Amino acid sequence: MSSPPPTTPRDIIKTHDLLLEKTKQDFQILSEQYPIPKPYLTYAGTNNTIIHRNLQQLLPRVKYEYHKGKFTADEVTQWIKMTNHYVADMVELFITERNAELHNIGVWRHWEECSQNFDTSKVETLPHELVRHIYSFLPYETRVAILLDKYSNFKEMLRKWTVHKLKLFYKHAILDPHLQNVLLTNNLVLSRQDNLIFCLPRDFPQRIRKRFQKKTDMIDLIMDVVDIYQHIDPRTIEGKNYFHKQALRILQLILRGTVGSPE
Repeated sequence: MSSPPPTTPRDIIKTHDLLLEKTKQDFQILSEQYPIPKPYLTYAGTNNTIIHRNLQQLLPRVKYEYHKGKFTADEVTQWIKMTNHYVADMVELFITERNAELHNIGVWRHWEECSQNFDTSKVETLPHELVRHIYSFLPYETRVAILLDKYSNFKEMLRKWTVHKLKLFYKHAILDPHLQNVLLTNNLVLSRQDNLIFCLPRDFPQRIRKRFQKKTDMIDLIMDVVDIYQHIDPRTIEGKNYFHKQALRILQLILRGTVGSPE
């Protein structure tokens, strides 16, 4: 009788890690004791066919191996049992990973509902430090939307700055973080899905490196970058959070810059 499936995040992670290690060990034993060929890779047929044929590779030629006398009946029987055991663990690992995603979806839904129902007017009378603490629990996306709704005059704030201050801000808040991101992704082997550079518009690197003729051009581009980061659509939650966090940082620096220089 199988044990009940894990329900809490801690139990799910623990079960996942145990199963992952177990499947690695099971496959290592299989590959060391039996002649398992390379995976069956093809784009022909359906996904179901590819999955089925890859699993069949674990038991490629049982009858042949047995009748040729390379393995005894007991050895072939053990081979089949070990394969069944490995596949069962792999299926359980897959289900555990999907259960973790189901749990995350529930958390995200609850988070989104709370964010949508969040009424800023109900916390504005609270002490500033307490308001900041409450805001820290909101998603970056929600916090950006709140700031843009609350302060509609970001461009007016920037127009009050000197050109020198704007240039420093632009370098530290926009240009340097982007160049660091380029450097980081160039030094890592990332898929196109995980590489955040591919999420940006094609002309983005040229736009943020250009020389500005007017102060208003720089101000317009600063707010354009915030808009791009706010509405960009990466293929991962981590990528989405990264850009929303960058947009939030830019807006917060502008607000701080109204009373002092940006960081």
